[in-house]
Amino acid sequence: MDNNESRRTAVKKIEEALAPIEADLGPVRAVRRLGQPFVSAYLDQTTQSTANRLFGLFMVFVVVLTLTLYRSFRTLAAFLITLIACVVFSVGYIGVTGGTLSIVSPMVPMTILVTVLATLVYLQSRFVDKPDNVSFDDHQVFSLSNKFVACTASIFATVVGFAALAVSNIRPIREMGIWVAVGLTISWIVVFTLFPALQKILKTPTSEHRQTAAPWFVHFVDWLPGFSYRYRWPLVIVSLLLSAGGAVALFGARGAVTPMKLLTNPIEYIAKDSRVYKDYHAMAPKLPGMAITSVWIAGKFGSVSEPDVLTGLHRFTTALEGEADVGSAIGPPTILRISRHTAGLSDAWPEEAEAQDEMAGDLERLLPAEPMIQRFVLRGSASQAQIAIVSKTTEYEGFVALAEKIKTTWAKTAEKNPSLKPFEMKIVGLSPLQAKMSQSLVPTLVESFALTVAIIFATFLVVFRSGAARVMAIIPSLFAILVMFGVMRITGMSLNVATILIASTVLGTSENDQIHFFYHFQEKRKDSSVEKSLRHTMTVAGKAIFFATMINTGGFLAFALGDLPPMRQFGILTAVAFLLSMIADFTALPAALWIVFRAKPDSHIAKEAAKTKAAGSDTSSTG
Repeated sequence: MDNNESRRTAVKKIEEALAPIEADLGPVRAVRRLGQPFVSAYLDQTTQSTANRLFGLFMVFVVVLTLTLYRSFRTLAAFLITLIACVVFSVGYIGVTGGTLSIVSPMVPMTILVTVLATLVYLQSRFVDKPDNVSFDDHQVFSLSNKFVACTASIFATVVGFAALAVSNIRPIREMGIWVAVGLTISWIVVFTLFPALQKILKTPTSEHRQTAAPWFVHFVDWLPGFSYRYRWPLVIVSLLLSAGGAVALFGARGAVTPMKLLTNPIEYIAKDSRVYKDYHAMAPKLPGMAITSVWIAGKFGSVSEPDVLTGLHRFTTALEGEADVGSAIGPPTILRISRHTAGLSDAWPEEAEAQDEMAGDLERLLPAEPMIQRFVLRGSASQAQIAIVSKTTEYEGFVALAEKIKTTWAKTAEKNPSLKPFEMKIVGLSPLQAKMSQSLVPTLVESFALTVAIIFATFLVVFRSGAARVMAIIPSLFAILVMFGVMRITGMSLNVATILIASTVLGTSENDQIHFFYHFQEKRKDSSVEKSLRHTMTVAGKAIFFATMINTGGFLAFALGDLPPMRQFGILTAVAFLLSMIADFTALPAALWIVFRAKPDSHIAKEAAKTKAAGSDTSSTG
């Protein structure tokens, strides 16, 4: 039985025991559920229900989008069968490799579904533009070959973006990255085998049979080149300023803005209207603390039961309880004192050697049969002992400070009680471990993000021949990510285990749009002007970019309906970032192209040519 299952079983038994008590409270005012097991059980249950609900919502979204865009039930059937096959193979891989649920688990199938759906839209949007004089088979081969490199490169970019998370030392993050990368690799095979077969079997209609949505896009294509040229400098400058503001919001500015705060307290990942959250905040001010840090000491056989050692441990726990941020310190001496108190004796720790020997005898007598003392002293050898330190500490910096106090207090106590010096002391515990894991999110994800940028840029070196395209293709995604962090800062959101994944998610996913954009821009740029290349790009890929962004936005926005605050924030912020990336694709990116290539619209060139010709004619006439 794994840890998750053991925890769920334990919580279930506790709930069964509480049921009759809560049915008739009597003089008891309320029963509160506190502690890590209840928090973890709530997260497990909510994660599972969130995953199921998001999958259902996404399927509804697919149906509405496909019917609205392509107006064909046959196309819808091809989409649904392909998507279901991709998610079944991907989830099957997770199951075969022994994957377990975590707070980020719902992101795995949703990311795969959204990426695959966007790819299907790129393929189908190219496929529906079939000329009248070309056969179905010939046009299908053309559309697949025309989009193969761009779609493959875009899926590869997403795979790399998530595979880079494998560098993380945090298991849920590492597993998520690997699962998404493997799932998308499997999905790439499905997309280029199953989907074309379904197109042929179902005879999905093309534009000669049925017009697709968004005829307004033709007017947009006509309007965009002139607009982006006219406002090229303001568009680029504003984009750079917004990006700089987002960078300051994330990293801070010395003496002016502090870096964005990282949330490490697990209780803040829970919905504020949940019972677990309410119970925690109702009791937190009244208790010595909720976080437990354990101190383990290891010595020789039977050493813990020595009277001098027990006395030294009593003085160690007493000294710790004198620290302001320590609520209580519970160890073997504490249990022995409680045992004597329940027997009607004094619970004070004795100073006389004879009475201390009696305490040691009590320990040896209780250890073989008493479960409570066995939780603090290793049964059988009495060579190891645990001291549980309860504190109100929740953040990583607080646990670091607490660890230093524990080490200092142990050293001082051992100096006065030499019997403690032979023991090896270690500081452990779930609460400090979780805080350390959360704190390590930033460096590991920064490392994975840098790795993603490097590999995607290497991909651009292969796919794009233009040096400008290689550099500029990544700019809209970086703009979207940085501005999104600015939105987080303005709205008061914090970095957490979910929102810190947004950078890699957005970069890996939104790069699809830029790859398709520049692939078709270069396709036309070989023998045409910048304006004609832009028009070709927007005609072939612009509509697909728009609808792919709507898919990404709608798919991830579904997380906003989740029960966990980090999931809701992840959904909202990711959706915002995708929209920002698309806006940059259609404004700042064309504007930058005009500047980089030092080009002018064709109408301007024609007018200048006409003026030059007219001036030449006037000169000839005068001569």
